[in-house]
This record gives sequence, C-alpha cells and structure tokens, in this order.
Amino acid sequence: MANISININLNPGGTATIGKLTIQSDHDTVTWKSGDPNVDFRIWFPLERDPLEVESRKPDPHMSDDGELTRRIKKLMRRGNHEKFPYCIYLPGENKMVEGTNSPPEMEIV
Repeated sequence: MANISININLNPGGTATIGKLTIQSDHDTVTWKSGDPNVDFRIWFPLERDPLEVESRKPDPHMSDDGELTRRIKKLMRRGNHEKFPYCIYLPGENKMVEGTNSPPEMEIV
C-alpha cells in the first residue's frame, strides 16, 4: 500500500496554505497533516466529486484527529484517468479556510 502525505502550512502571519496535491495512480491513501496535534481541520469535496472513500466507523470521517487525517482513494479513481478535484480545508479552532496554490486547494490524480 502506497501513501502520499501533504502538510498544511500554518504561517506566522495568521494564514494557512497548502500546495497542490498530485497523486500517482498507484497510491492507495492520502494523509493531510497540520504539523500540530492541537490544530485539527475538516476536509470536504463536492459530494459528486469526492474521489475518496468515507469511513463509516468514524463519528466524523472528514475531521482530523490530533492534526492528521488519512483517507483511502476510491479504486475507480486509481486508473490513471488524470482528473482534478477541488476541495476545501477548514480550521475550526482558527475559524479560517486554508488557501491553496490555486484557491481552493486542488487534488490531481494522474
């Protein structure tokens, strides 16, 4: 199982940013990290454009635990179709959205 990880940058000026996330078709999971176990976040995609599986065992599968969230990529998405998926990251404790390189953040599966 291959995993890709990306960090949310908590900048001194009070902003939060994240780079473009490019996932190869052989990756099974993706992990987002805030870099601080006290900074949790929520990630969501438009319902009809969510390339990730939802774990029904978690009370809120879109919310991080201790500053980290891992989700499995849907098998149909791992066929090398080269698609882009915009998504949002919200920091509830900071009451702010994370800005992407191209805002909103974007995940690309190649």
